[in-house]
This record gives sequence, C-alpha cells and structure tokens, in this order.
Amino acid sequence: MAVLCLVGALLLTFFMSEPSVPAASYGTVTGWGINWSVMGSWCRYVEFVLALLAALAMVLLNKHFTFLGGMTMLFVSLTLLAVPSLSVAVGGMADGMLMALVYLVLTHMLFSLFEQRDFTTRIFTLFVIIAGFSLIESAFVWMLPLFFFGVVQVRSMSIRGILAAVFGILTPYWIVLGSGLVPTDALVWPHVDSAFSGAGAALAVAGGVLAVGMAAIGVNSFTLISYRLQLRTYNGFTLLAILWAVIMIVADSGNASLYIPVLIVNVAMQLAHCLNAKPYRRRYIAVLLIMAALITVYSLV
Repeated sequence: MAVLCLVGALLLTFFMSEPSVPAASYGTVTGWGINWSVMGSWCRYVEFVLALLAALAMVLLNKHFTFLGGMTMLFVSLTLLAVPSLSVAVGGMADGMLMALVYLVLTHMLFSLFEQRDFTTRIFTLFVIIAGFSLIESAFVWMLPLFFFGVVQVRSMSIRGILAAVFGILTPYWIVLGSGLVPTDALVWPHVDSAFSGAGAALAVAGGVLAVGMAAIGVNSFTLISYRLQLRTYNGFTLLAILWAVIMIVADSGNASLYIPVLIVNVAMQLAHCLNAKPYRRRYIAVLLIMAALITVYSLV
C-alpha cells in the first residue's frame, strides 16, 4: 500500500500538467523572503523533495518515540500522495512543506523534553530556530505560541525555561540588528490575510483533511485512554497542532497553503495511529478510499 502511494505521488509530481508556484514569502525583515516564482517549473520538484524530507522526519519521529501504536509507513505514504494531489488546488505548497518540515524537526526536539526541566538549552534552541525562520517567513511567528504551550504540555516549562524561550526568540533579531545587517526600521510585524473570497479551494481542501482527521481522532480517543502519560502527551500535542493549523487557516486564509501541510502531516499521523493501533481486518479499504479521493481532487482541478 505504501509503495502504491509513493508511485502515485511520483506520477502526480513528474507529470503534473501545470506547476503550482506559491506566492513569495515575506519575513519580518523588509526585503527578506523566498521568491518561489524564480524556481518556475522546478518548484514542483522542490516541493516533492521537501515532502520526502518531511516523510523521513515523520519516520524518525515515530521510530524514536513510538507514539502511533507501533511502526508504520502508512502516514508517510499518505502524506507523499496528498501533497502533489492537493497542491494544485491551493496554488502550490512548497512554502507550506518547508514549514511542515521545520515543524517536524521542532516536534522531535519538543518530545525529547518530556519532563526534563533542566534542558533549557534545548528550549532556547527550539525558539531560536522558529524566530530565525520568521526572518524570511513571517508566518513562523504564529508558531511560537504553539511550541510554548507544547513545552508546557510536555511538562518541561519552568522559570528558567521561560527565560530560555524569551532569549531564544530575541537572539536572531539581536544578531541581525546588532551586526548592522538591517536597520531597526526594517522590522515589520507579520500580518494576516483573511480574504475568504479568494481562498475557497484552500478552505475546502482543509475542511476535507480535517474531516478525515476528526474521524481518526474520534476512534483514537478510545485507544489513548490506555496509554501511559508520555504517549498521551505526544498524541495530545499533535491534536494541539491540528487545532493551531485550523485556526491559522481560517484567520490567515489568504496564506492557507502555509498551514495546510502542517494539518496534513498531523492528520496523517492520527489516521495511521487509528489504523495501526487496532488490527482492523479491512483497513485497506479506508486507505484506498482516501487515495481515490486525493486522485479525484487532483483530476478535477
């Protein structure tokens, strides 16, 4: 099943009729950002490489913390198929896949903090990374509260941890301002674009992904009760990330493509958990239906 999804993802990526290029990214520093349009048709391959790296990060995350009821490749294969299938509908997701990849790396760091109140250096590093990426993509600013509450959720927050987080946020800005790379007036506050009129397709895609996620979460809620605290905490953070992604998709609907991949990877993990934790005899039917839905969305756009 995983091989079938991977083959489908490769076919959709390399034979996509029209490459979808996301809008240019703008950071919290005026003039800093990523101009995705420069890549042209190559953007689809960049997007797929980022998806592959995200898939690898998902595998390593579950391998190290085993919070999805065992080892499985299902969430990886579904993610790889979902990205090229839904990318066309939302106008390209290379920027969002970059955010999803960073999110997964940060989640690995966060999970390693479980009940470790003395790991303030790791908390500092976590927030340095988020603040550093916000220089070239301002949407990363909105990820700060997600991981702040994440640190609280994994029971690692303390007074020293709060100070580490604050200094981690400030450090990249101290560096660029103190070194004279940018003047103070070049800093801009990130804005949100809640233009619902032009985001119908993206909101529909997000709604469909969320519907699958809610069904999986409903089933998983019965399984999580029997898990030990650590595994419940890890799964709880993925639910928090889903909530965060939904809020941002609605609040910043004009840039929904940034947050949809984060929603996809977390829903894929919940779905894999749902189908992996209990040995459903015909679980392959659910997977085939999702694959068929993704390919249908791609063919209709």
